[in-house]
Amino acid sequence: MGILKALVPAVLMNIYVVTLNQLYDVEIDKVNKPDLPLASGDFSRGTGIAIALISSLTLPFLRWKGHPFLAPFSMMILMGLVYQLLFFIHIQKYMLARPVVITKPLVFATAFMCVLSFANGLLKDVPDVDGDRKFDIQTLSVIVGRERVICHSILAFILWLRAKTVDLSSNASTLSFYMFIWKVHYVEYLLIHFVR
Repeated sequence: MGILKALVPAVLMNIYVVTLNQLYDVEIDKVNKPDLPLASGDFSRGTGIAIALISSLTLPFLRWKGHPFLAPFSMMILMGLVYQLLFFIHIQKYMLARPVVITKPLVFATAFMCVLSFANGLLKDVPDVDGDRKFDIQTLSVIVGRERVICHSILAFILWLRAKTVDLSSNASTLSFYMFIWKVHYVEYLLIHFVR
């Protein structure tokens, strides 16, 4: 029964966030993602509002898609911090009946999820460039181009792969990784001039 107490709110939060996104982006989604329920007409706008439950939150200042860093930042806060910490607290306190203790692994996992969520927020608009451009939504992919966003993501992925090989008990290994970060840093400086 305890797992349902965590799973049901998580599913409901996700439904709310996805529905709110589709309500705001229905015209853009008709171009980028025409199979979504609201964009395809399977659900009416009224049904979408009913699913979201809170129609009063459809205020213009909450539309962050057109701000290249506010949308990823909001995803980082929600998915990296709020979900991560609230699930941890709920499971520790109510499912495992343990005291809530902030541990190094929790801090690491939260930091990792924040970085991953922010990257997800930057990359989520790569497939949406056509509709975003048509509706003058200035996402990072529209401003700098899909290629640059993907190129920077590839460098970040290479860095992550290399990080997995570091032996933290070896000074030589950690120094090698540190120097590798600088190499990726300079490759980034070089590539930014050629990616169009």
